[in-house]
Amino acid sequence: MVFEVVAESLDWDDNMRICFMSDRQKGILAALKSEWPTAKNRYCFRHVFANYNNKFKSLDLRKKVWHAAKVGHVAGFNDVMKEIREVSEKAHTWLMKSKPHEWARHKFEEEIKSDHVTNNMSECFNSWIKEDRDKPILTLFETLRRKVMVRLTDKWVEIEKLNDIITSYTRSRLNETDNEARKLQVIHGRGEYHETMDSRNKPWLVNIGEKTCDCGEWQISGCPCKHALAVLTYNRQHAHDFVHWYYSKEAFQAAYSGAINPIPDASRWPIVDNVPLDPPLRRTLVGRPKKNRRREPDEGPAAGRIFSNKCKKCGTIGHNKRTCTADERKTADGSVVRQDGVTATRSGRKDSKDDEGSDTSSFHPRSWPHVLVREGQRQRGGLTANSDFTTTRGLDGDEWVSIFLISKWVVGMARATGK
Repeated sequence: MVFEVVAESLDWDDNMRICFMSDRQKGILAALKSEWPTAKNRYCFRHVFANYNNKFKSLDLRKKVWHAAKVGHVAGFNDVMKEIREVSEKAHTWLMKSKPHEWARHKFEEEIKSDHVTNNMSECFNSWIKEDRDKPILTLFETLRRKVMVRLTDKWVEIEKLNDIITSYTRSRLNETDNEARKLQVIHGRGEYHETMDSRNKPWLVNIGEKTCDCGEWQISGCPCKHALAVLTYNRQHAHDFVHWYYSKEAFQAAYSGAINPIPDASRWPIVDNVPLDPPLRRTLVGRPKKNRRREPDEGPAAGRIFSNKCKKCGTIGHNKRTCTADERKTADGSVVRQDGVTATRSGRKDSKDDEGSDTSSFHPRSWPHVLVREGQRQRGGLTANSDFTTTRGLDGDEWVSIFLISKWVVGMARATGK
């Protein structure tokens, strides 16, 4: 039923090819086979790889397995699978039994013009509505309606400002591929055939008239590969003239030609004599509802908030003033000396010296017991110098409070004991 509604909404012709990508759910495959038999199906390789990773934990094969899924020609797929077989016979057997024609890029139909091996687009949609998924059904529909309405409008404004015959995504893709095409050597053959050589002197044949390349990427995606771009640059031809219609501005405009209009308040709706529908019974589960997608064991952590600390002392980004080392220098014994004269040793004790080299580490502002000082020391921050007698220095507020509390405690003990 769902696929019938989709086909009716798209006004889809059965003669046109269409493909659905799933995560190997059997219910979707059965419904697709019965309701839309002419449609093709693909497996998201991220889910295929998750099942593979549960059985085989070899780190040496991970890149090879992904390479086997992304390579666009049969010869490259066979070479990669041969390398996997040399490392693990069981892994090779498992991959060959998991229907490679459903997830390997070289098996994709050329009429569909899509080279995606994962369904990350659906994950982007889930992230787009993540904050609204737990809302009531009517509130959720209204939120989605507004989101889609705004997106259609924004895309239509983008189309009107587009001064190109292809989409901006296609143009950026061609620019990135052109940087790799500049490293290739082109050898012109008779007719439309050209031969390109890479740094390993491996030839790749390109046919401009048929829009084909030995790598298979041009036929599958509909966008010229690096070998085709090298030939087009050699012939002084424009790359956008050899891009499939799906990437054109006209197709982009047709995709967003529909519009969703704003809806007035429910009080202004026409009255309909129907039986009101009661909301379904909702069973509240234990715990807080989960919004984040359950990540696979091989996936890294989700990207969080990115921020940087700026030091108020030196103005450098990456640390704060507490951990700033801009005004520090190391001595021969490994201790750190700051510009204010304080030395931090390996044990963590801080020593300081005055202008004449005398040790003044005992004069900490909060070390109130160290009231008496040795004779002959010079005046420093309230210290009264006297070369003949042992003197006292000035006390700060915390020290006076401590002395007052101790004196009060001694007087109270004396009164309690009657002395």
